[in-house]
Formats: sequence, C-alpha cells, structure tokens
Amino acid sequence: MSFVVGFFETISVECRVAFLMCFVFLLWLLVGRIILWIMSGIPFLLIKLHRLIYCIVQIPISFLHKKFGSALYKADNGVAVIGVHIEDLLQKWYIRWHAKGKTNKKIEILCFIVIYIIIVVPPKVFSNDSVLCIPGNVYCEEESKLVNKIEAGQRKKVITDISEEVMQNEDETFEVTEPDLIELRVVGIRTALLIRDVPSVERGIALERLKNNDVVKWSGQLIFAETEDNHKEAWVKIISQNGIEGWSRLDYLCPTHYETEEYQVKVKSTKEETVNDQ
Repeated sequence: MSFVVGFFETISVECRVAFLMCFVFLLWLLVGRIILWIMSGIPFLLIKLHRLIYCIVQIPISFLHKKFGSALYKADNGVAVIGVHIEDLLQKWYIRWHAKGKTNKKIEILCFIVIYIIIVVPPKVFSNDSVLCIPGNVYCEEESKLVNKIEAGQRKKVITDISEEVMQNEDETFEVTEPDLIELRVVGIRTALLIRDVPSVERGIALERLKNNDVVKWSGQLIFAETEDNHKEAWVKIISQNGIEGWSRLDYLCPTHYETEEYQVKVKSTKEETVNDQ
C-alpha cells in the first residue's frame, strides 16, 4: 500500500484523476448493475409517495366535482393528467434501474469523460477562487484526506508492531555478567604497597596499604607515570578486597593465573657449546 501511495503522489493530478476514473469505470462495469438494482428502491418509494399525495389531493377535488358539477371538471381532469404523467416517469425510472438488461455503455463513457473534464480543466484555465474550480478543489481535498488517513494507518501499524515487539522482549530475561577482572598478588614488598588516588608517588594520597600475598583485582586500566627520581613505571588501577579502588605500581603485582604453572630452563653443556662454536 505504501508503494502505491508513493507512486500515486509522484504523478500529476491529471494522471491521478485519469487512473481513478478508469478504476471507477472498471468497477462500475463489474458491479454497476447490482448498484442500480439496489438503488431502484428510490423510484419505487417515490412511486408509493406520489400515489399517496395524489390520493390526498384527488379525493377532495373529486368530491367537490360531484357536488358542484362541471365547475371543477378542469381542475379534476388536470390533477389526473399530471398524476398520470408523473406516475409514468417514475415507472420508467424504476424499470430502467430494476431491469437486468444491458446498460448504455456510450452514455456511461460520456459521463465519465464529462466528469474528468469538470475536475481537471477548470483549475488549469481559471483561478482557484472561481466557482468552476470547486469540483477540482474538492477532489484534491478529499484525495489529501484519504492519503493522510492511509499513511496514519500505516504509522499506527508500525507503532503497534514495535510496541508488541517491545512487550515480548520485556518478558525475556537477560543475564548480565560483569567482565572478569584479573587477580593480582602482591609480591616483593619489604614494608607495604600503597593504593593511591592518582598514579604518582609524590602527589598521590594513600588510600590503603597492602602487604605481601594480598590479592587485588585489576580493572584493566594501565598508565605509565613517574615514581622516584623521575623514573617512569607502569601503574595499574586495582580494587582491594576491602573495595578500595585506586592506583598502584605494577612492579609489585603478579598475576595469580600463572602461579601454578611450571617453567623448565634447559642449560647447554660445555661440550655442546664447543661443538656449536665450531
């Protein structure tokens, strides 16, 4: 539907009206007879209404005609003639719409052409304020309302689909896991390893003191900063077992992951070194 609406808006008004008239004409060829058969109820009801009105008018005139004689002959006869003429027209109207015969295609095509000209031509010739432009203006207004209604329905459908999807996702549970932190163990300290608020020996404020074999967790942040005598070392941001977070020197921290691994060092014999040197 969105493709049809988008294509419809790209073509000119003349082409849109032509497409619409062709569609309506084809639809009329398919169901026109059924529509006329249903609408034949209009002349049928008018016939009944006319007969009721004729009786209401004719009865007192006939009564006066009989009582006063020829003085009201012309009135009585005139009402009868008019009544018969109207009855004949309504009967023909009813029979034409109610009959199952073929319709006059030439007249129908001519009517559609006249309607097309009335809608398209006046806005090209006259100003929009002209009375002749009213059919074209009405068509454009109704077309805009229809397009806006279709687009609003599509937007509503999209919003409904998104809402349903969100509601379905709300029923699903997701397990959120925090990233694994690397455990580091304090080694090689004579006194204590300090956790500081900033990576600096001179400017950092001590937050906690660690001793050998204390285990901390590394958040993954690393920076090179000065220590003593303008010497630069690696500092890492760690979290102690007490929940204190700060910076400490990496030189005194060893990953616990590698503590259980064994490494073998092979030393070459003097004989092998002599052979290799040759």
